[in-house]
Amino acid sequence: MRIAIISDIHGNLIAYNSVIRDLQDRNIDKIICLGDCITDGPNTNKIIETLKRDCDIIIEGNREGYIKNIEKYNDNLIQFRSINETEKSLTSKNKDYISSLAGSKIIKVGKFKILLIHGNEFTPNSLKNNEVYEQLCQKYEFDICLFGHTHIQSLEKYNKKIFLNPGSCGMPADGPCYKYCILEINDNKYNIEQVKLNTLDTFSEYINYIMTSNMYSKVQIWLNLCILSVHDGYDYFGEFLSQFSKIINEHDTVDAKNTKYINLYNKMYSSKFDEVIDQNNKSTIRKKIYTK
Repeated sequence: MRIAIISDIHGNLIAYNSVIRDLQDRNIDKIICLGDCITDGPNTNKIIETLKRDCDIIIEGNREGYIKNIEKYNDNLIQFRSINETEKSLTSKNKDYISSLAGSKIIKVGKFKILLIHGNEFTPNSLKNNEVYEQLCQKYEFDICLFGHTHIQSLEKYNKKIFLNPGSCGMPADGPCYKYCILEINDNKYNIEQVKLNTLDTFSEYINYIMTSNMYSKVQIWLNLCILSVHDGYDYFGEFLSQFSKIINEHDTVDAKNTKYINLYNKMYSSKFDEVIDQNNKSTIRKKIYTK
């Protein structure tokens, strides 16, 4: 059996379609998605319907969890705007579908018990990989663990178990390539192929897809970070939010619900990045190095 493993699409339908095209001649029997399909791009209903058509199993990621618990994410808070815009755009049918997703699942293929999980509960920045793997071993019984969340493709062994992260097929953080994996199991043996597709091959299509969407005018800062991340294969989100947290901590009177908070957010973005898009040539990206 040949199983395609994808994760962390983050609303990038262009990337997902590239992966599906690449799979067409690879004799795939099943497709498994490990979550974080949505919230960072337009056409969310189309993405969900496409995934439901293509995938045999879809696991809940933290992004789907945000939608299931939308009452916790205040629409007035600028960092949650993309989440709220996504939730507002969803049909009732697709909201119900998201609510039905499981956070983990164990399947058996041949002699192997395979754990499917997004991994956000087990991958805080303070833990090393082996500590995360030990937690998973303590909680679940499995031979192979398939997980996402980090946006970094990896394959490691720990305690006689296999830990495979296919990487992000929508918002890579380990270089400008969309990534996925193929797990082949035959005669109680396994083989893993790690696949990479250059993000720049479809970048013009992606940038047009984002910039011409209704969502772009509503959450422009966040979607510009998406554009940069896809182009450079780098976690600008983490860097941006880390820098922003430092700025907020320096302003004791700032409350997340007031105008000063939003102004600081906008100022921080504009002071750290040059123009993201060259309007005369939309395929050109310019970035400015963070000031110390």
